[in-house]
Amino acid sequence: MPFRKVQKRSIRSQISGCMFAAISMMYTTCHADTEAIPQNLVTTELLIVAPADGAVVDFESPLPVSVKVTGNYKSVVVAGDGLGLTDEKTTAPYDYILQMPNLIAGKRSLTAVGLKANGETLFSTPISVYFEPQGSLSSLTVEPSQLFFVYAGQKAPLSITGILQDGKSADLTQSSIVVVTSQNPNILQIGVDKSIIAVAPGTTKVVVQAQNLVTEIPVTVQEAIPGDLNGDGLVDQHDINIVMSSYGQASGTMDARDANHDDVIDIRDVKQMVSTCENTVCTIPNENTLVPNVISAPRTDAEQKIIESSLLVGQVTESTSKDIPTKYVISQQPLPNTSVEVGKEVNLVISSGPPAGVPGDVNNDGVVNCTDLSIVKASFGKRTGQVGFDPRADVNKDGIVDIRDLSFVSRLLPAGTKCS
Repeated sequence: MPFRKVQKRSIRSQISGCMFAAISMMYTTCHADTEAIPQNLVTTELLIVAPADGAVVDFESPLPVSVKVTGNYKSVVVAGDGLGLTDEKTTAPYDYILQMPNLIAGKRSLTAVGLKANGETLFSTPISVYFEPQGSLSSLTVEPSQLFFVYAGQKAPLSITGILQDGKSADLTQSSIVVVTSQNPNILQIGVDKSIIAVAPGTTKVVVQAQNLVTEIPVTVQEAIPGDLNGDGLVDQHDINIVMSSYGQASGTMDARDANHDDVIDIRDVKQMVSTCENTVCTIPNENTLVPNVISAPRTDAEQKIIESSLLVGQVTESTSKDIPTKYVISQQPLPNTSVEVGKEVNLVISSGPPAGVPGDVNNDGVVNCTDLSIVKASFGKRTGQVGFDPRADVNKDGIVDIRDLSFVSRLLPAGTKCS
């Protein structure tokens, strides 16, 4: 019976359903996840021989894919980010058909996925394929048609649409045939995702070209007073509120919200703007704030909460912990819900993991058994912050319980162990 996405009932009755759930999730919800496959799960026994790595193919036509299989596999599929899973093949020839579901041009990764008789799931080395229109375009549309930036550091995405000769509309935003340039890189720069980034005051144009079609977008970056983020000619409470709404964001080159140019937007920038405010009612809305409770939170989440509370991340130290997972907060100072002045530092103690113990023993009872595996399965597919996420199950501490964690614990079970 073929398996697609979540419709794999018969396969699940024979092998670990969690592994196939992971494969489906990996290739239908997350672009470029094929590039993050752990090397210990990549095998040379599976090799995509057609199309070639880097091939440019017609995004309107079905794509034939051929896989060379040299090992003993129960079944093999091909998976692609944004393309889902093919039907399974249990015997040679391992030939498949993939279809781009929508006319969205751009790079996609393809990987062969094989299931061995012992339930082990292995992957081929991913290849990249560029899905592009093969015929000529009749027109090219870019939105927005013009841009106005209030301050340096602002960023705006482009949406690029091409009309094919048959009248169909295609999303070419990430197409390799589309070239986006700035007529004056000193005023505007182009991001790797083709977004437009204001660098300095001035006027210029963004040029978008695909085949022989060219569209120009006029762009203005306002000559701003330092700190005047809304372009009204004053540095006032409105500008301070813009900075406060951006707490925790990493700033880029010449970002006007980053008043002290330390590459992060936080309470320090607000305080600096208050000191140069041209209006006597300029204040930080709350001079005091409550310290958030970040104990048992992942470090990144904890630091974000601290910054969003108009506080600063202070000294961060590490300590081992049997109960708190690696990179999670063991303790904090000041304590949660303490009223402090805005801008005060919050010191954190972060877990470096349990003292040396047994790898794969997620419940720390000294042995690796089916209980550990069941903990991982119970939290499978959950990410940090989601209901049902158990940090113990996130063995590699990457913020999601997935095939990597399941495989790690499975390999460490005593030989002959069978878990339901």
